[in-house]
Amino acid sequence: MASRGKKGLRPEDQQRLMDEYGISFDGPLLPRDWPIQHRENFAKVRQIKQETYDDYGRDGRLDHRLTVLSTVMHIKQEAAKLRSEAYRCRRQRDNEETWRWSTENFITSRFKAEVVCRKCRKRFWDADFQAVQTEWAVAAEDLRERRAKRLPCTCSNEERMLVDIHDAGSNLLFSDRSGTPFLYHSEDCRLLEQGVSQRHPDRIIGLEHTASLKQLLPSSQSLRHSPFADGHVSYPFVLIEAKSEKGSPGFESVERQSAFPLRTLLKLQQDLQQVNQIAISPLVWFMANQGDEWRVYACIVDGTRYRIIDLWHGCMLSFDDALQMLLIVDHICDWARDIFRPNILRCLSGRHDVWRDETPLSMYPECPPSADPRSDTATLTSLRSITRRTHSLSLDPTPRDLQVNGPASLPSGDFEDRSDTVLNEEPHPYLRYSQSTTHLPPWRQHATIRHSDMVHFSFHILSIPDDASQIRKTLESLGEPSSGLHDTCSLLLQLMEDVESVTVTMNAIYQLEAMWTDRPHCLNALADHPVRARVLFNTYLREDWQVVREIHCVVASRLALRTLALVTTGRNLLTPHLGNMPDLTVETDGVRALRRFSGSDSLAAALSAAYLRLVTDLSEATETNSRWISRGVTEENSLFDFEKKIAYKQAGNPTSVKDEAIACSSSVPIELRSLYGSTQSLDRTGAILIKKPVFWTTESPEFCLMVLDGTSFTDPIELGRKLSRACEDKNIYITGQEKGKRAQPLSDREQSGILCWIEILSGRLPDDAPFFID
Repeated sequence: MASRGKKGLRPEDQQRLMDEYGISFDGPLLPRDWPIQHRENFAKVRQIKQETYDDYGRDGRLDHRLTVLSTVMHIKQEAAKLRSEAYRCRRQRDNEETWRWSTENFITSRFKAEVVCRKCRKRFWDADFQAVQTEWAVAAEDLRERRAKRLPCTCSNEERMLVDIHDAGSNLLFSDRSGTPFLYHSEDCRLLEQGVSQRHPDRIIGLEHTASLKQLLPSSQSLRHSPFADGHVSYPFVLIEAKSEKGSPGFESVERQSAFPLRTLLKLQQDLQQVNQIAISPLVWFMANQGDEWRVYACIVDGTRYRIIDLWHGCMLSFDDALQMLLIVDHICDWARDIFRPNILRCLSGRHDVWRDETPLSMYPECPPSADPRSDTATLTSLRSITRRTHSLSLDPTPRDLQVNGPASLPSGDFEDRSDTVLNEEPHPYLRYSQSTTHLPPWRQHATIRHSDMVHFSFHILSIPDDASQIRKTLESLGEPSSGLHDTCSLLLQLMEDVESVTVTMNAIYQLEAMWTDRPHCLNALADHPVRARVLFNTYLREDWQVVREIHCVVASRLALRTLALVTTGRNLLTPHLGNMPDLTVETDGVRALRRFSGSDSLAAALSAAYLRLVTDLSEATETNSRWISRGVTEENSLFDFEKKIAYKQAGNPTSVKDEAIACSSSVPIELRSLYGSTQSLDRTGAILIKKPVFWTTESPEFCLMVLDGTSFTDPIELGRKLSRACEDKNIYITGQEKGKRAQPLSDREQSGILCWIEILSGRLPDDAPFFID
């Protein structure tokens, strides 16, 4: 769409500015002149140019590969519809807007379509000409493996529709904007003064704010991720501009009009790459059209130049060209899903490994998505039977701490991505009895087997915003009522100013995360500012019997502290005191010790719901060091209660996670052992039978055989012996209100069920034998 307001520059003046800003339209190039990092994908477009409507699919190469909505017949039918629409617009001599809505919407519809079946989680769409990861061998191999594991959906339309009726939430990865005022890059602020008017591009397509993306997007305005004032549509990768066929000044005018917006979109990717020092090779696709004539360009960064390369021309009145256009858009969409978006997420996260959207769904594929990924609550709530927090299993729960605001639900924003890995990765042997299916044998509905060395590590960062309105939104997303904003901000300010909070840099927090979940982090200048932080370690048993170890960090900058003070007291603190800045690298051994303790210590600490806090000490040499101190779960302290509440609310919203079987064990930190004492009674049988607390949900298995030694999980007979010995030695852990109510730890009916379980594991009863015989 043309710029609005005053008349723009003359073509020659626009060209002069484009030269000044390093923008060039290179026209069609020979393949040998394409940039090497994009050469294979540009070659795909060249291959598509050879396809004809009559011969498409006749060579048999697509047999048994394309899926439900990507059959050869379906693709050709869509091309015929596109040609028919173009002919209708031409016969009726429609204006630019009608051309756009008739053909442009048709062409870009792939970006608004889901590709994964919500019922079976298999693919019902696949691109014919798939994008290639060319820059990074590890990611390329990973993508090849994921594609090889993808399976086609075989559900009927009725089955898919039924699931959609019950799950109306969107799982889209992309969003778009049409005719919205476009903000140039901050380095280009002089463009308006130089006569370049503000643009309103006809359509821009970028990344939807899914749960994963929202967690990673930079909050600082110094690193922009969107060309729009409201920050939506992040890192756009497609720009479309149209001109009317009647009286049009030609494609050169469309190119000049789009030159600076294209430069801005490339700069957004380039800035991200430079700040995080992770290569993503910026690329933006540009589509220009006049009536039925379309062109496709690729826009790249080449040193200090911004090059726009002409790749394809076509007329939508032609069957061949209409088919090629749809195949090109399919290729771009495939590139955006499998290469561009993972690269952006990887770069935002500061990771040098292959990005995975790590959420509870990636471990529990049977749970259907149920939350709108664009809602804040979707990323903050948790699975009712899997990630609900518990406190000490030896104590009765505090009702206030066990309340969850809002319905329990599952982050579903990146459901399409997870479909590649959820169904195919082999679980660790220790997770053999944690994988749920729809047809469990009877005993698996009442009992399970876990190992204390299989640990779910998670790291959580709650960054207090600098702006009061954003603080309100953050607190509301955590379930705090807006009416209590003043009191909550007061508690937050007390928490941050407390002597047991620490002053660090954000780089130090990220380094701590890297040690905890192996999430790589590169030091960068934007994260080198000091913050006040509350750092809490917690370990507990989740309601699916998984051992969890978490580190929670609540951080606030100077400006955030000033805003909290303003909301709380009405006075503006000119210079909030942050205190001395310790070097967290001296605590490396302590963090590693918290990761590596295993066996009975791992279970005992989890049963006690142990808490530790990172604090600072001032040595005799006036050096500031950090260390961990213990905190009892029953400790009565309003700040500690508030701190635990934040940790509880954030449990379902980790910054990063890692599931790991501890291989290299180390001694347990003394601060942690002081919270639970000797483990000699746990160790005597190599395993312990635990009965779930009465306050756990009915979905949780009633009993868990927690193995503490090296017993193989592939040997059910040996597991049966472990269970039998634990029962004989009465190494049975009963929790909460049931403790001490009777001489026998189990009722007659429960003892009967456990005996059946032993017989099943030992092979003397079939796997489908009933657990309880009533």
